Amino acid sequence: TLFVNPAFRRQGIAQRLLMEAECQARWWAIGEMLLLVQKGNHAALKLYEKQGYVRMERTKNHASQICLRKNLFAPQNLHTVLPKLTVVDVEGR
Repeated sequence: TLFVNPAFRRQGIAQRLLMEAECQARWWAIGEMLLLVQKGNHAALKLYEKQGYVRMERTKNHASQICLRKNLFAPQNLHTVLPKLTVVDVEGR
């Protein structure tokens, strides 16, 4: 469970805690993380999806939760990890 006291939210603490958990998992050679989030917890869903977690298909076992998955060694959203390339046409074509 990841919880930040309401008085300290919106400061990037949850994001840093999540990143540290991912680093520890990689250190232990764990290839993926799975998270369960309550359906109505929109702030948590937004955070996890922003960090590259993808919603998994719902099953009857999920009840009122949404399951998210992230591959720690091969992110699904490579465009969020790779550097951006800018091409400049110096001849004005």
